[in-house]
Order: sequence, then C-alpha cells, then structure tokens
Amino acid sequence: MTGLVNVEEQLVKLVAQQLSANQTHHALGVIKHELKSLVKVEDKIAALLDKLADQGLADDAMLQQDQADLLQIDADLAALIAQTKK
Repeated sequence: MTGLVNVEEQLVKLVAQQLSANQTHHALGVIKHELKSLVKVEDKIAALLDKLADQGLADDAMLQQDQADLLQIDADLAALIAQTKK
C-alpha cells in the first residue's frame, strides 16, 4: 500500500506543477479532469486502507503512516481543486 500512496503523492505533485505553470483555459480543463481522477484513486486507496485496518492491522505502524500520508494527499487535492475554481 505504501507504494500506491507514494505514487499518488507524486501524481498530485505533478498536477500541482502543471497548475502553477499552465493557466490557459484548455490546460485548466485537463487539470480538472486529472484532479477528478486522482480523487477517485485516493478514495479507492482509502477504502483499501480501511479494509486492512478492519482486518486487524489498525495498530500496524506502516498502515497508520499510509493513512496519515493519504490524509495529507486529500488536503493537497482539496487545495488544488480550490485553486482551479478561482
């Protein structure tokens, strides 16, 4: 799961770079689509982490770190989505 969380984090960073570099109408549309896709992926990863926690891994340090990292990714995605609405 850590690998998935890390990949998601890198993708969010790439979209953030795109957003800061491209403010054209077309680019913004593409970025909004990418953000929607990333939110869906983040939701699926969160569901998988919840399932693992429910299966008895809630006290696992690596799982807890993945959950904390995913919360940060969620906050980053929310901030990027807010930027696209300005």
